[in-house]
Amino acid sequence: MAETLSDSSVINPVQTQTLIGHEKAERQFLDSFNSDRVHHAWLITGPRGVGKATLAWRIAKFLLTQDTNATADTGLFGETLETDARSLDTDPANPIVQRILSGGHGNIRHICRTENTSTGKLRKDIVIDDIRSLISFFGQTSAESGWRIAIIDAADEMNVSASNAILKLLEEPPAKSIILMLAHSPGKLLPTIISRCRRLHLSPLSLNSVQAVLAGRYPTISNEDLQLLSQLAIGSPGKAITIYEGEGLELYHEVLKLFQSMPAYNIAALHALAGKLGQAKADAKYHLFFEFAIGFIERIIRFNTTQDKQFCFTQGEESLFLQLFANSRVDQWMDLWEKMIERKNRADSVNLDRKQVILNFAASTAQTAKGI
Repeated sequence: MAETLSDSSVINPVQTQTLIGHEKAERQFLDSFNSDRVHHAWLITGPRGVGKATLAWRIAKFLLTQDTNATADTGLFGETLETDARSLDTDPANPIVQRILSGGHGNIRHICRTENTSTGKLRKDIVIDDIRSLISFFGQTSAESGWRIAIIDAADEMNVSASNAILKLLEEPPAKSIILMLAHSPGKLLPTIISRCRRLHLSPLSLNSVQAVLAGRYPTISNEDLQLLSQLAIGSPGKAITIYEGEGLELYHEVLKLFQSMPAYNIAALHALAGKLGQAKADAKYHLFFEFAIGFIERIIRFNTTQDKQFCFTQGEESLFLQLFANSRVDQWMDLWEKMIERKNRADSVNLDRKQVILNFAASTAQTAKGI
């Protein structure tokens, strides 16, 4: 499936003040800071939308405000007693934080994919010119005191030339500088880059943690939608927000309706839905449709293999799973699952008619439900 979600696609990580569910990673960084052994390069890994960019900006705001914070107590005889920082939290009213929020702090560089001026479209990679600008930033005399910080979002989007260029910077880091590299798929990075970084891994959040993020952002959301969003997000608050704000819940119920009608689905209704999702402007919803549909098939298989109700997201799905298995076998659904992933990927690679891809998916699902 084409990637449609980044850590910062919906949530603005610069503006976000709290980070739920990643206390261990924050503590790891604070332990390094408090022991005065802050590594020059950190690799922040984890699924898309889980909070990697938010953590990076929290670290940046924390470091840049340290010189102005009262980080020491006074002893009985007026001597300075060092105290450990206990949190990455910063005061939003702090003038330095305000400058960071407005993009006006001179000691931060944010590197991400840029627009290709020839085509006017966003590049698929972070290119060498982006990294050269970063090298220039670190090579110049700092206009401000304190830390100089680079955030690369995401490092696994660097092309070969950019990767080689950043490696040289990692080998000879400037004093009091830190590079925070986000990576959704760290396996794509050069081993030599990984070996020069300390790693902070952010795992998918629990259902309760995702719900806490959503409840804070959408205080009027219903409990039913809150529960469904948290399950569909698979531990990623960013993904949950993308689904909610992109009318993904309505789309999920369309997918559910399609499976409920199997094997005798409404052809006219399906054509209408496929026509709508096949339009160029519906790119995100088209990919989300298949994410939901293929995920639904996976849950059908898992439920009927384990009888575990955790795979039932909405009321009635348990009976629906049993109904769909009435005339079919596990191996047939597994075969459908594999074929749908393969066909979807092939259709994306050669730009096949999306409406037809959806119609073929429904026909294959109906055949499987019949046990054919």
